[in-house]
Amino acid sequence: ISAAQKQAVARRVADAVAHPEKREGLIVGTLQMLYGDFSKAMDLLANEKDKQAIALLGELVKSDDAYLAANARFFLARARVNAEQYEQALPLLEPLVGEDRDKTQYAGQAMFLRGVCQAGLLQRKQAIESFREFIKADVDAPERLVVGALHRLDELQQLSDDSLGDVEERMDYS
Repeated sequence: ISAAQKQAVARRVADAVAHPEKREGLIVGTLQMLYGDFSKAMDLLANEKDKQAIALLGELVKSDDAYLAANARFFLARARVNAEQYEQALPLLEPLVGEDRDKTQYAGQAMFLRGVCQAGLLQRKQAIESFREFIKADVDAPERLVVGALHRLDELQQLSDDSLGDVEERMDYS
């Protein structure tokens, strides 16, 4: 890290301390300032070039910087969820709701995405628990995620094993 980068990071942190409304993207913004590849991956995701972003993020999750690795893991998992690659996304999300939750501002969203993956993999009981945990734990979650979690909870609770909806969902899965 260069002296200029350290100063830029220090200014950003001081600004976030003075203005709580600026804390939202503090970690990710700082990581983008420090790591060009992470910044490039964020740009690729913003421009819907998910395949390229997935490849780059796949390398960044191996970083020795625990904050970089955790946040790269979140964005990689989110890209995989968007591509309906639930089996690949789920193991990326588990540490973000556990031992690495203090290294990212997205632990709550990771909990939501874990529920999406579990529902997509027909792990209904686990998905219900994940969505309930998300609603209870992330009181500051974006409204769209809370509404989505409530909607998915309702859907999952209405599906009983061997009902017509259950059979249809299992056929779609296979």
